[in-house]
Amino acid sequence: VVDAAAAGIISGVEAIRYSATLAGDGLVTAAADALQVVITDTNRDRAHHWRSSQDVHGHTEPGGPETDVLTPTNADQRLEVFAGHDPDQQTIAVQEGPVAATATSYGEPFAYRPEDRAVMAVDGDPATAWLVGDHGDPIGERIELAVDGPVSSSTVRQPAPRPGGRAIRRVILRVDGIEIGDVDLGPASWTDAGQRLAIATTGPATVSIEIAEVDLGDTAVRASRAGVGFVEIDFGLGPTTEWVRPPVDAVDAASGQPLSVVLTRLRVGALDPWRSDPEPELHRVIELPDDRAIEPEVTLRLDPQADDVTLAGILAPGSADHVSIASARLTGAPHRAGLFATDGDRSTAWTTPYDGALGASLTVPLSDVLEGSFDLIQLPGPYSVVSSLELIDEEGAIVVAVPPPDQGGRSVVSLPRAVRGDTVTLRITDIAAETTIDRRYGDRVVLPASIAEVAAPGVATASIDPATQVVAACRADLLTVDGTPSPLSFSTTVAELLAGAPVAATVCDAPLDLEGGEHRVRSMARHAGYTLDRLVLSDAGPTDVADQPVGVLIERDDTRDRTVLVDPCPTGCWVVLGEGFSEAWEATADGTDLGPPQIVDGGFNGWWLPPTTSATAVEFRWTAQRPVTLGLAVSLASIVACLLIVALTRRRGPPTPRMPTPVRIGGPARSAPELHRGWVVPMSLLIVGGLLIQPVWGLVGGALGIAALLLARVVPLGVGTLLGSMGLGLVAFVALAVMWIERRDLPSPDAGWTESFARLNGAAVLAVVCVAIGALATPRPADSVRFSCAP
Repeated sequence: VVDAAAAGIISGVEAIRYSATLAGDGLVTAAADALQVVITDTNRDRAHHWRSSQDVHGHTEPGGPETDVLTPTNADQRLEVFAGHDPDQQTIAVQEGPVAATATSYGEPFAYRPEDRAVMAVDGDPATAWLVGDHGDPIGERIELAVDGPVSSSTVRQPAPRPGGRAIRRVILRVDGIEIGDVDLGPASWTDAGQRLAIATTGPATVSIEIAEVDLGDTAVRASRAGVGFVEIDFGLGPTTEWVRPPVDAVDAASGQPLSVVLTRLRVGALDPWRSDPEPELHRVIELPDDRAIEPEVTLRLDPQADDVTLAGILAPGSADHVSIASARLTGAPHRAGLFATDGDRSTAWTTPYDGALGASLTVPLSDVLEGSFDLIQLPGPYSVVSSLELIDEEGAIVVAVPPPDQGGRSVVSLPRAVRGDTVTLRITDIAAETTIDRRYGDRVVLPASIAEVAAPGVATASIDPATQVVAACRADLLTVDGTPSPLSFSTTVAELLAGAPVAATVCDAPLDLEGGEHRVRSMARHAGYTLDRLVLSDAGPTDVADQPVGVLIERDDTRDRTVLVDPCPTGCWVVLGEGFSEAWEATADGTDLGPPQIVDGGFNGWWLPPTTSATAVEFRWTAQRPVTLGLAVSLASIVACLLIVALTRRRGPPTPRMPTPVRIGGPARSAPELHRGWVVPMSLLIVGGLLIQPVWGLVGGALGIAALLLARVVPLGVGTLLGSMGLGLVAFVALAVMWIERRDLPSPDAGWTESFARLNGAAVLAVVCVAIGALATPRPADSVRFSCAP
C-alpha cells in the first residue's frame, strides 16, 4: 500500500482488496469489478525477528514454508500477512545461473543483514560478499553451493581485512557431504585473483565450504569483530543472478483490466554505517496476462556510495580533470567527497570514514610547482586532527609534519622541497585521534578526519555550483527490459542530487510494447553513479474515482460496539472499520448481517454494502468479548467459592489430637516399597526433560535420576536431596561456563550477547528441573514429632 501510494497509483479513496485473500471465482470476480489491478513486489517470503525495531527482515527467500538458511534460528518468528505459504502469492527470489548458494547464516547473530546473504558470493560482483559472524562467532558456519556441471578447480576471494581485522585462516571442504580435506587460506585469498582450491567434480554436485579457523587480529580494534566470508567463489562456470519475482496469483485474473506493476528497490539509509543496500540493483521478473502498451515511470537518485571519480564526472562535468579524488570517504556522504577539499569553499570538506583516517589519501591536481608551504585547513568539530602527511609526487615521497591548527582550523605545512607534477597525493600518516563509543555494538571507534581545504598558489581549484544543471539525454546504460536497453532522459541539479532528492526519468522509446508472459527488468544505474529506486509499469491511466468517499456519521463509538450512518451509495460501496483485521468483528446493516469481514486497505476490516438509496445504519460489534466475559465470570465464581471454603473451615474447631505413632529404633532405613517408588524420580526426569527441553536432555536427566537413586542406597541423604544437590552443581557449572565464555569471547554488549552461550540453555533448564523434582521427592517433616520407645 505504501509503495503504491508513493508511486501515485492509489489516492486513499479506493477500497483495496488482496488477491491472497481471494481464490478461484472470487479472485476473477474481484479483478473484473476492480478499477485496476496493482502488482507490487511486497509480501516477501522472508524471515522476521522481534528483538529490536531495526534490521528485523531477512533476505527474500524462494517461497514456501521452509526457511532458506541451513541452520534455522528460533528468533525467526514470522507474522504472516496472509494465511498459507503459496509461492504464487508471495514475492520470492530465484537464483538463475550455474551455482545456487545457501548458507547456515549471514550477517550478525542479533540482526538481519540481507545484503550479506549467500548468493552474494557467486554473483560475480566484487562489491558484494557473503559475510557471517559479525560481532559473533563464525566458526562452524558454512556455505553450500549446488553446481550444475563438472568442476575442475575453484578460487575463493575473501574481503581484505582492515588493520587489526580478522580473516578466515582455514576452511573444511566437502563434496556431496564427504569431507575432502581442509585448506589454509592466506594473503592470496585477499587479492583480486583469489586463492585456488583443489575441488573437482565429474558432474552436478553440492560443494560445502565450512569456516574452521579464524585469525582474530587485534582484539583492541573493532575490525577484529567484523564479519568474515567470501567476496567471490568462482568455479569457472560464470556468475549467478538473483531475480526477484512479485506475486503471480492475480496475473490471469487481470487479463483485459487496467494494470500497474510497482517495483521498489530495497535500500537502507545512506548514512547507516552498519548496513548497505539489500538490493544493490533492481532485478525483477514480472509476468503480464496479455499484450500491453506500457508507460514506464522511473525514479533515480545519486548513488551515495559512488566513488569519487564517478561523482566528479556527475557533479563537476566541466572540471572533472581538475578536482581532488579521495581514496575513501564518510559512508554514504557524497557531499564529503574529495572534490570538496579543493573547491575554494571552507564550509565544505573531504571527510574520511570512521576508523579510516590513517592511510586515507587525497590526490590533488596541481596547476604549478608547489614550493615553500601550503595551508591545510581542517574542519572544526568532533573530528580527529591530522598531524602528519606523506606527500607523493613525480619525484617520490616525503613526510611532513602538520602543526596543530589554529582556532580556524588552519595549519601552515612547510615543504622540505618543491612538489612537482600534475598531481600530488596526500596520505594521512598520523592523527591526534579522537574517539567515541559506537552506539550499536559499544565498540570504541576513531572519529574521522575532515579536511576543508588544501590551499596554495600551485593547487588547482574547481568550485562546485549547486545550481549546475545535470542533464541526461536518452542514456542507454541505466535500464534494460528483456536484455534490451531502454534509454532514459532526466534533468536535475547538483544541489538536488547531493540532497538525495528523487529524480524522475522518462523512457525515450515509451510506450513499451510488451507481449503477455514473462519479462525481465534490470537496472545498471549503479555503475553510472545512480540508483534506480522505483519503476512503475502501467497502462491503467486515470481512474474514475470520486474525489471524496461516501459520507459517514458516527452515532456511537464505544470500545466494543460502534454504530455509523452511511450516506446513500447507489452503486454499492465498501464500509471499512479501521481496526486491525479480526474475524471477531461482525457488522450488520439495518439489522442484516453483512457476513465475515475481509482484509482491506492495509490490514483493516471491510464489508461490502449493497446499493442503497437512503442512509443506512451499520453496527459493528466485537464478538470476542463474550467468551472473555464468561471466563471472567467463572474465575470470579471460583474465587468466591474458595473464600467460602476457607471461611467455613475456620468456623470448625481444631482437629482432634492423635496419639503419636510409636517409632521403632534400629529398624531398616527404607522399606522395599519405598525403594520401588524411588524409580519415579528418573522416569520423571526422563519425561519432563524430554518434553520441556530436548529428548537428549531427557536421557541425561534420566541418567542423573538413576545415579541419585543408586547413590541413596549408600549415602543416607535421600534421593530428593541428592538430586537437588546435583541440580545446584549443574547451576554452578553453567554459571562458571558463562563467565568463562564472556571472558574469552568478549561478546558484543547488545541484546544478542546471550547467543555466545546459547548451547548451555539445555543444561540450565535441566538444572532447574532437577532441583524442582528433587524438592518434590524430599519427604516433608511433620509439624510436630514425638518419639516413644516400643517395649
